[in-house]
Amino acid sequence: MQRENFESDDALVDAVVAGDKARFAELVHRYEPVARATAVAICGDTHLAQDVVQEAFLLAYTNLAKLADRARFGPWVLKIARRQALRTRRGRKDSEGTLEANEPQAADEGQKRLDDDSRELLEAVGRLPDHEQVAVVLHYFEQHQVETIALMTGRSIGTVTKQLSRARRRLEKWLRKAD
Repeated sequence: MQRENFESDDALVDAVVAGDKARFAELVHRYEPVARATAVAICGDTHLAQDVVQEAFLLAYTNLAKLADRARFGPWVLKIARRQALRTRRGRKDSEGTLEANEPQAADEGQKRLDDDSRELLEAVGRLPDHEQVAVVLHYFEQHQVETIALMTGRSIGTVTKQLSRARRRLEKWLRKAD
C-alpha cells in the first residue's frame, strides 16, 4: 500500500503564515467536510451550512497568525464553524420563526426516517470533543486511514486509534439512549 504524503496541520499553517497563501486550500480540503457536517447538524440546511463553512474558513484565514498552537488548527476551525452555525441558526429563528417550519418535507416516510437518522448521527458527532470529532469525520466520512489522520493532525497512531475508540463508545451510548 502506498503511503499518502500529508503534511501536518502546523506545517501547513506555518507555510500560510509565512506567505504561501495557496497552502490554505489544503487545510480547507482537509477540514471542510468536518466543518460542513458540524454546520449541517446545527443549521439543518445544507445550503445554509455551506455559507456558514465559507464564513468560518474566511475568519480562520484572517486570524491564522493569531493561532498559538498551530497543530490545533482542526479543532480551532471547528469551533469557529460551530459558533458561526449557532449565530446563523439564532438569526434564522429570529427572522423566520422556527427552523422546523421551513424545512422541506420528505417525499415519503422512509426518506424522512433516513434524514432523521442522518441528522441524529450528525448531531451526535457534533457533540463529541473536537479532537474526536475530527478523527471520526476524517476516518468514517472521508475514509482516511488512521496513519494518514495521525500525519494530518500531528498525533501518534495510538492516539488517533484511542480517539476513534472513545468516540465510537460515546456515539453508541448516545444513539442507544435516543432510540
